[in-house]
Amino acid sequence: MLDRFIATALILVLLSIGGLPHGASAVAASPPATTPRPSALPTSTQGGGGGQGADPTVSTGVNDDGVISVTVQTPGSSGGGGGPRSAPPTHSPACVWIPLRASGIPTEDNNPLPGGGEQAVDRQGRLGWTVQCPGLGLEVRWTTPVVDPITLVDPAVGRALARLPIPVPVQSPEPEIGSFVNLGMWFSIEDPGTTIAPASAGGSWAEATGRFVGFTVDPGDGTGPMSCDGFGVPYEEGSNTLDEGPCGHTYTQPTPADALHTVTYTISYEVTWVTSDGRSGTVGTFDRAYAFPFDINEIQTRGAGS
Repeated sequence: MLDRFIATALILVLLSIGGLPHGASAVAASPPATTPRPSALPTSTQGGGGGQGADPTVSTGVNDDGVISVTVQTPGSSGGGGGPRSAPPTHSPACVWIPLRASGIPTEDNNPLPGGGEQAVDRQGRLGWTVQCPGLGLEVRWTTPVVDPITLVDPAVGRALARLPIPVPVQSPEPEIGSFVNLGMWFSIEDPGTTIAPASAGGSWAEATGRFVGFTVDPGDGTGPMSCDGFGVPYEEGSNTLDEGPCGHTYTQPTPADALHTVTYTISYEVTWVTSDGRSGTVGTFDRAYAFPFDINEIQTRGAGS
């Protein structure tokens, strides 16, 4: 039974070797005399005794531009002799795992990183360790932290929200030209496309997607916003019609020179998410708006005798 337990534990071991992170110094290591057997990944115990193992944890954040940052925290990184410690494996060979500080200096006697020093992390987000196995010398190894992909959903959603496009009007008459009383307006927008924003760490990922679900136009004359089908219908040159479009409006009063109408286009997006382990969900509906001043003039007519 013990042999089967050891064999199963060996299969579950995942070790990878990588370069040092930017700014980290190399640690002297003697080449192993023989090919080392896989050994258990480090676990965490209170005071170096037996106990439940604890995995490294990863926290993420996103700034206003949607850039994601990842912070890796490991058991025993807070300092203090009575805190959690990285314990050696429980089966042969009895290798000693010591957290590698970002400065490249290994910690001593398997204790927590002194003074709250940070454990080295490479560009792939893997944690650095110095590993000493009997008869095999000292080497640096890198392990990938276990990341629950659900923790990456919020950063992915934040990134998607930062990228949702504002409406681009396709309007006749054009915004900079203005219009006239009783001349029908045609409202439409450019296709905003689909916004996709990923977040990944430690081999796990989450992805948020923003999809167009509709848009409204508020003409700004007090009539209130109107919903349009699809992206609306742009005016086709040569139509020679004074009527408003399928998504349109007709102004009946001119605007004073000092009180132009404010036309507002608003797009609604549905934001959903999915993770690398198959979970998914809907965050909700979010709006992006674009507003501009719009002038309505009155056509002046004169009689033949004037």
